[in-house]
Amino acid sequence: MRTFFTADLHFESPGLHGPARSIRPFEPDEWDQMMVDTINSQVARDDRLCILGDFAANRPGYWRMQLRCKHILMILGNHDNESKLRNIFGGNFKHTCNIKILDGVHVFLAHYAHAYWDGSHKGWMHLYGHTHSQRESTLDAIWPDRRAMDVSPENAFEKLGEWRPFTDDEVYWLVGKRSGHDPVCFYQAYQESWRQDYVCNGARKQH
Repeated sequence: MRTFFTADLHFESPGLHGPARSIRPFEPDEWDQMMVDTINSQVARDDRLCILGDFAANRPGYWRMQLRCKHILMILGNHDNESKLRNIFGGNFKHTCNIKILDGVHVFLAHYAHAYWDGSHKGWMHLYGHTHSQRESTLDAIWPDRRAMDVSPENAFEKLGEWRPFTDDEVYWLVGKRSGHDPVCFYQAYQESWRQDYVCNGARKQH
């Protein structure tokens, strides 16, 4: 079983589309059908597909039925109807989630980009959506070599030349070899400094 990642599919969301829109230069119906066909041709029925928020503006149940993959993990986005998604995806509906890919590599999933996340100081990766690839250069400038990436179709187009989900191999290739911006040694040094300061100053203040 392979794992695929995408975000911000925004089925039936005309506000994001149209020839004049640089963010997504497709008509709504064209986009919806293209993404359904692309996902169904790439993601096998028994694979795992992680959708990191903003699934569909209308009829989320209908759009779930258009995707042949049986194992879909849905993360809540700001444009999602929580009660409807919870009913549709059941136990596979989450606000955030940790999963493992490729030899047990940990990945933290969320709709929004996080500065720090569960396991970021241990080399865990972080995938998200929401910004449609428009803030990747800003985040990379703030945290060079961060082990995090937007998995929207826009970022797939920028990095891979296609509007489609990312594979687990591609995520590892693009993110997994980065050094990370939050090493565990920072916390070890910080805690030791705090202990020394407490012994030298904090304990003295008590007497």
